[in-house]
Amino acid sequence: MLTTFHTNTECDTSTHTAAVSPTELESVIRQIPGIADLAVVGIPNERYGEVPVAFVVLQPGSKVQENDIISFVEPKVAPYKRLTGGVKFIEAIPRNAGGKVLRNELKKMMA
Repeated sequence: MLTTFHTNTECDTSTHTAAVSPTELESVIRQIPGIADLAVVGIPNERYGEVPVAFVVLQPGSKVQENDIISFVEPKVAPYKRLTGGVKFIEAIPRNAGGKVLRNELKKMMA
């Protein structure tokens, strides 16, 4: 099952809800050299409902910084899919025994 989260997009005077696929953003970010692993989750945001945040594990010796990732992603996705929640560097992406990303654990890191 594909996990999505929802964000509100403003268009003139109305607000629309749009689904954001974490796997879509992850596939863009994986193109950046120096990234060993990553996961994207939606975190609560007062204005937009939820915004994407990327949790990133760097390869040893990698010098990739938050702004490098944000700048790489921004022109490749719609404005509401940008990493408004930022990028968090962690040692390892939490996974269950089957290898599935424990997205709720990542969300707890932002609480």
